[in-house]
Amino acid sequence: MKKKKLKEPEVYQITDEAMATLSMDALKLYYDTAQKRMSDYHQQARETTERAYKVISIYITILTLLSAYLYKNWNVSWSSFAVLALLAGACSATICMLKLIFPRDYMPLGRRLSDLKPNEYAAAFGNGTKNEMQMRCILRDEINMLEYAIQWQGERNRRRARLFACSLIAIVTGILVSALLFLPNL
Repeated sequence: MKKKKLKEPEVYQITDEAMATLSMDALKLYYDTAQKRMSDYHQQARETTERAYKVISIYITILTLLSAYLYKNWNVSWSSFAVLALLAGACSATICMLKLIFPRDYMPLGRRLSDLKPNEYAAAFGNGTKNEMQMRCILRDEINMLEYAIQWQGERNRRRARLFACSLIAIVTGILVSALLFLPNL
C-alpha cells in the first residue's frame, strides 16, 4: 500500500507591493514575531528530545528486565508468550523512540553569511538604491525565508509527535496482547 503524503501548505511570501507599502517598523515587527514562532518550535523540539531520552531509558530498562526474565524462565507456555508480547511491544516502542531521536532534524535559528548573499544584494542594488529600500528588500527576503523555516520545523515537530504517540501505542498494545494471552490461561 502506497503511503499517502499530505501536501505541505504553500509558503506565504511578502510581495514587492506589500514591502513598499509597509513601514520599516511593521516589517521589523513581522520579523520579530516570526522569530518568536521559530524559537517556540525550537523549544518544542528540545523538550520532545529531552522527554524522549527519559522515556527511552525506561524502555531499555524494561527490555533488559523482560529479556533477562525470558532467558532465566523460558519454557513453552502461555505465560512465556505473554512476556514475549510485552517484549515485542517494548521493542516496537523503543524503535519509534530511536527514530524520533536519531537523526534530529531542525532548522537553525540563524543563517550563514553565504545564505544571506551580501555580494548578490550589493550587485543588485548598485549605488543608486536608498538605504531604507535596501533594508526593506533584505528584511522582506529574511521574513520569507523565516516563514519557510517555520513551516519546515513545524512539520518536523509534528512528525516527532506522531512517533512519540506511536511509541506509546506500541507499549500499550504489547501490554494488552500480553494480557489477552495470559489471562484466559490462568
